Amino acid sequence: MPQYRKYFTLENLVRYGYFEIKSKSNNLNQDDPYSQSSVIFQEVFDMEMLSQQSREIIELCPSMHIGGKSSPTVPIELSIYKNDEERRMYKMPNIYSYIRLALHIEENKEIYLEIIKNSSHSLSKYFYEKTFVSNKIEKETNRMGYRYIFKTDIQHFYPSIYTHSLPWVLAGKPEAKRTKKDKEKYYNQLDTLIQDCQYGETHGIPTGTMASRIVAEIFMCKIDSELSQYGYKRYVDDFELPYNDSREQVEFYNCLQKILGQYNLVIKKEKNIIDTYPFEMDNSSEYFFSYFSNLKGNDSSLIVRAKVHRYIEQALIFQKNGLKGAPKLVFKGLTNAINKGEITVNVINQPILSKLLNIVIMTPSTGAYMIDFFKNKNIDINETEINNNLTKHKELIVKNIKRFTNLNYNQELFSLLGILYYYRTENFLEPELLLEIIKLEDDFSAVLAMELFYDNYRDAIMSLFACIDEKLERTKTWGEEYWLFKYQFFIKIETDNEFKKYCKEYLFTHKNEQDLSRAQFFNTKNLNKVDSYLLRNKQRQGKDNAIFQFFEILLDKEITFLK
Repeated sequence: MPQYRKYFTLENLVRYGYFEIKSKSNNLNQDDPYSQSSVIFQEVFDMEMLSQQSREIIELCPSMHIGGKSSPTVPIELSIYKNDEERRMYKMPNIYSYIRLALHIEENKEIYLEIIKNSSHSLSKYFYEKTFVSNKIEKETNRMGYRYIFKTDIQHFYPSIYTHSLPWVLAGKPEAKRTKKDKEKYYNQLDTLIQDCQYGETHGIPTGTMASRIVAEIFMCKIDSELSQYGYKRYVDDFELPYNDSREQVEFYNCLQKILGQYNLVIKKEKNIIDTYPFEMDNSSEYFFSYFSNLKGNDSSLIVRAKVHRYIEQALIFQKNGLKGAPKLVFKGLTNAINKGEITVNVINQPILSKLLNIVIMTPSTGAYMIDFFKNKNIDINETEINNNLTKHKELIVKNIKRFTNLNYNQELFSLLGILYYYRTENFLEPELLLEIIKLEDDFSAVLAMELFYDNYRDAIMSLFACIDEKLERTKTWGEEYWLFKYQFFIKIETDNEFKKYCKEYLFTHKNEQDLSRAQFFNTKNLNKVDSYLLRNKQRQGKDNAIFQFFEILLDKEITFLK
């Protein structure tokens, strides 16, 4: 299975898997609801440096191998948009715990690949190796000759997987219970590593990374092996059974409920659907990639621009009617049309730019697609024009940022902050708002707010360090919350001499209670007594020296997660 192997390597799981970045070859597919590469912008946050040095770091920190003891860490919890009524909680593991999980997946890849290969039911086992169209054809082929299809899915799938059920499904419940204290068993190691990623919790697996997606797929492929007599297809936790006799559907449904119940999972009954031939087809995504194909080469720019405006308006109607991925597909479809020469570079003018920017303001998760779109060398819009357009809509953007901050809508907040950071906007947000975001919000938003403050408000820099000092007082070891924000602060101290100079000035003017000279104050012996969490030596080793050692190695190597 050579096409799968790359997903099971340490480098791939770190470089592309932590932020679930899709490969460029498949970036025109309809979005997978369990894999939102737009959650964290790859043009803002990036794991490339860590990926390149991951094996060397593991050699320097050998206790990272699962043979070592359990090391629970606190994940970054993010509120992510699901629909207008619901939010989805992502858990981004501490990078130390994530690398340990990735290493385990690589070391046991032959076992896991065999499990995945043996499922003839799964469409999601291909990850990004199959296109949306290929999966659609396979599903339609499976329906041939059948009058009905039954669709169902699992309720709260990721949050409902009991970590102890991983050994049950991998080894069988009797064997798993008999060997539950054997830490050398790969399935017990997997159980422990998933718990470590979420501070010892046994209910649920952390949603948001490629490693979690692989674990979930392995779990479901083992479920498939217990349902091998039925001719269904499955995508993650969505099942579709074609049938002619209602008794087949009832038998399958009862068997599915029974098997899922053995692993403490239940069907989301309100999502059960029975469709009758001819089956309802979802062809709406094809609209985005064929809309401009009938343009004539001699059409004027005015005609083409009018067509682009109608294209965007129709896409928003699709969104209103339930196609959640429509805003992202707007950018993908336009990119496709420009790359194929169906639209010329001068068509995208300021009014169209404003219309596209409004999509991002209203659906901030599309920001990554906008950044990619305007990076296209075939588009005649430069960053200055985009910056000017952002400024034109400043009042609305600021209003939304304040609203997202109050509602604790993490994804929307750090998406808009990411756009402001990427395009290097000047004095866009008031310093008080940036400090509030640093103080109260998730790591990604806080890191971006710190960068925006530093770039724009040097005259108020002491208030920035006071705010950071207060935040870091709540996290005194590397396994606790705010690990990413803390790390990016300390790496900035290591790599930005001017930032380091400002920090030292803050310490000297605000923490020099004995009124010492500079030489006396910055003496190592005295610094150990200074009451400030801006000092790296305040980070205790805690119960697990390995985590402390890991982050010290990263800092010494000057590895950053921010572009």
